[in-house]
Amino acid sequence: MSQTVLNHLLSEGYAKRKPIFSTQRSVSASGKQTRVPNYSQALSQWTLPFQFLGEGAIGNTDFNYLEGFFEARLGDFDSFLWDDPNDDQCVAQPLLNTVANTTNGDGATLIFQMQRTLGSGTAPVYAINGAPTAFEIYWTGVGNNPAHAATYENPPINVYVNGSLVSSANYSIGTLPVLSLTLNSGGSGGTSGTFALAFAGGGGGSGATGTYTISGGVVTAVTLTAGGSGYLYPPIPSFPSGGIVGASAYCSIANGGTMLFGAGHAPGSGLPVTADFSYFRRVIFSDSMLEFENFAQAFWALKSLVLEEVPA
Repeated sequence: MSQTVLNHLLSEGYAKRKPIFSTQRSVSASGKQTRVPNYSQALSQWTLPFQFLGEGAIGNTDFNYLEGFFEARLGDFDSFLWDDPNDDQCVAQPLLNTVANTTNGDGATLIFQMQRTLGSGTAPVYAINGAPTAFEIYWTGVGNNPAHAATYENPPINVYVNGSLVSSANYSIGTLPVLSLTLNSGGSGGTSGTFALAFAGGGGGSGATGTYTISGGVVTAVTLTAGGSGYLYPPIPSFPSGGIVGASAYCSIANGGTMLFGAGHAPGSGLPVTADFSYFRRVIFSDSMLEFENFAQAFWALKSLVLEEVPA
């Protein structure tokens, strides 16, 4: 689960987007249907065209960037973050009181889930893009070039209680622990023993610890010994000792996108809690291959790149 953001490119065309649900259907002998939804919210799919991916001519290196990004994700194996420019920002968005299940304070609850409303539909958002600010600033993305990534990453977050701006000293975004650790691949070539895992990334968290056991040259078990805190995203475990090669594991944390008010700063009873913020989508490449067309010297086209949203 990568925290890398797929940048928008100069050669990128307009996306097609499909919100997708999954429903189980059962039909009785009388023809009556019973339907059960599998998803609590839509998992979208985007199709992106790229008309002139360059290999370096006139400064256009989009081909190098996109193919390199695809290879770094191992094709459709690893998820990553992507900014849907048409659905990536909320203004005065009501936040969900996770205890009372309302968008108001109750004088005691400190944790609010960030969400976004589109028309009559509301869904939680987990990959928050930005940092708290003490100033009332609205963010607008500028440019479409990877060199300008800073213009659409880390925009400000503003939080309001009953319409009044809250000091950024009074809240934080999602100090979450690692909840579980799962072995994905045992690797090869290791020396038997039990060793300490290393953890990297996670959006600024720390304190997660664990061990792994090598037996018969492969990792046979991983164990989480402490969850740590402060993780916005699952950190990436690694295997620094024992000579193991190719082993991998992944972590899970509680859902992100939580707004945590500090002790003594719980929003008052009946007071609406809202925020301005931006967010990413967690996606994977839909296919295990990309089909590039070389239509001119040092220029390529990619008629269809499909991104699928995955649960946070």
